[in-house]
Amino acid sequence: MNPLYEVKFGAYLLASAALHGILGKLWKVADDEPEFAVEDLIASYEQRLQEFFNNWHSENPRKTYAEMLHVVDELTHQARVIHPAAGAVLLGGQTWMAKAVKSWDPFRHLADLHDAALDVARDFFGGCHPLADRLPQQCRCDMEVRKKQEGEPYMLYSREQSAIEALFFFQSGEPHFRWYLALPFRFLHEYTAHIYALDPGFEVFSDGWMIFAAAQFMEDSWLACRPAFRLSEDQAHVFRRSIQSTLPPMPQKGMHLAGHVHAMLNSAMKPATFLELTHRLCSIKPKGLPRERKRLAQVFMAQLARALESDSGRAGVRRAAIKGSDALIRHLV
Repeated sequence: MNPLYEVKFGAYLLASAALHGILGKLWKVADDEPEFAVEDLIASYEQRLQEFFNNWHSENPRKTYAEMLHVVDELTHQARVIHPAAGAVLLGGQTWMAKAVKSWDPFRHLADLHDAALDVARDFFGGCHPLADRLPQQCRCDMEVRKKQEGEPYMLYSREQSAIEALFFFQSGEPHFRWYLALPFRFLHEYTAHIYALDPGFEVFSDGWMIFAAAQFMEDSWLACRPAFRLSEDQAHVFRRSIQSTLPPMPQKGMHLAGHVHAMLNSAMKPATFLELTHRLCSIKPKGLPRERKRLAQVFMAQLARALESDSGRAGVRRAAIKGSDALIRHLV
């Protein structure tokens, strides 16, 4: 990694962690003071951070982090003049940052976010016995800071290297605070859809259905205060708020299909029904080459879509879903 990019990335994580740590208190201020908008504060933060990234040229980590602390100090001062209550909250974030900067390790922090997502991924598959032997697997987390290529994802799992590569693109309009909030969710999706699941290589399922399943599980876990969930409300809801609208057409199709099935099943059955169905689909091991698994996944998705169109009864949809998954399971070796 380019040394200059690396120290800028470290400064970005430091400032983002500080803001995230006080975000819940800022939302409470916004509830009490309608004239204060958290989104406006985030926009100001991102603007100042972008200016810092464009103009900073030192490769010295401590000097870079100290300058980032100065940027946050200026933002805090401005906020205290305009919105004293919000400024007081920001001062708390600045105080945390001043302490953290002394021993700040950006890659350790990134690993902590990865580990928190890993706990959620293992909880996601906690009741899926066919995949139990896969859950101890843990991937190396690699970070790369460079210019984004057209159509390139923000995170990618390399099966050959047993690593998750997280890509940070501040050269193309980044950095955004939402990117930081989305890191645990992106890690979670890589594990649930591509590492622990028997990935069929079918985009509508792997990056559509499964991305919806991960998002729903995060939200449910936060609401239920599940022991394995160590993330914040903003991290738990980041998919709906900032990622969902950016999905390509095919994943969007799978996401909407999963959403319809989830709503229809859970309104009439126990909440775990959708997750149990997802577990069944993730556990399918058809004969033949990967393209056979892809073909079977396509068959199931088509069957389920037709069931939704032709059967308005929730129980009928559940029967169609289970029947479809059973048809796939019959192709097991």
